[in-house]
Amino acid sequence: MNIEKGDKVKTPSGQPGEVIDYEYDRLFSGILDNPRMKVKLAGSGEIKTFSQNELTLLGKKPDLKQVLEALNNIKQQINSKNIVNLQKREKDELNTHVGYIEEYIQDQNKIKKDLAMSNLNFVEQTLKALSATSWAAIKDNLETIRWWDRYNQQTN
Repeated sequence: MNIEKGDKVKTPSGQPGEVIDYEYDRLFSGILDNPRMKVKLAGSGEIKTFSQNELTLLGKKPDLKQVLEALNNIKQQINSKNIVNLQKREKDELNTHVGYIEEYIQDQNKIKKDLAMSNLNFVEQTLKALSATSWAAIKDNLETIRWWDRYNQQTN
């Protein structure tokens, strides 16, 4: 099992969390065979350290393809008839904001990150207010994009 930074895991006590970093307490100690990992626990936000062998992988961090699929799903929701309260002008505005997010994801330009994340917040708040019936599908796609973003910027 190869758990990496950004992956979702379950701790020995059954708590879900996300690997946020590796812990290096001694030179090369356990790095190759059983690295220690810092896990941010869901709910409490508390950070605890576990060896990789103690963790159960729940989900790999999303890759670029998954993020682009999530963004396309959001576009489809915006342009579908599922959101009955959405007027043409609002659809156009949301599509413009989604375009800025897509541009950031495609370029992976750190300068555009803040703008893209504020656009993502705008899209999220607008859709949340307008589309209670299809909100679950939209929310999952937004979370995929945020999850990818948290760890993508650390590697570039």
